Amino acid sequence: MNNTIKLGVICYGISRDLSVALAIMDEYGLAFAELQFVGDKEIGDHSREEITSIKSMLEGHGKSVSCLSRHIFNGLTVANKPGDKLHTQNMDSLKRVIDMAKELNSPLVRS
Repeated sequence: MNNTIKLGVICYGISRDLSVALAIMDEYGLAFAELQFVGDKEIGDHSREEITSIKSMLEGHGKSVSCLSRHIFNGLTVANKPGDKLHTQNMDSLKRVIDMAKELNSPLVRS
């Protein structure tokens, strides 16, 4: 059994430019990337082509995704009901993030 601890980072804490964040991760030996914002978009708002590019960059640097993080259900109050506009928008966002997590082999999604 390998008990080596592998470290990671929330990439946008370094830069929203994923190529910059990955280069710095390489420099410091960080293995896991948590993604919340890449470029000018929050996770879950990227196109199929952008997701393919993100995946390619991660693989090119040998990085695994530890978690996808998105601000989901922020702004909902007790006045909101399941199925109302804001609830539906948040559920749609969550579904997109889960789909992206599957594509990037991320074991976790958090909000």
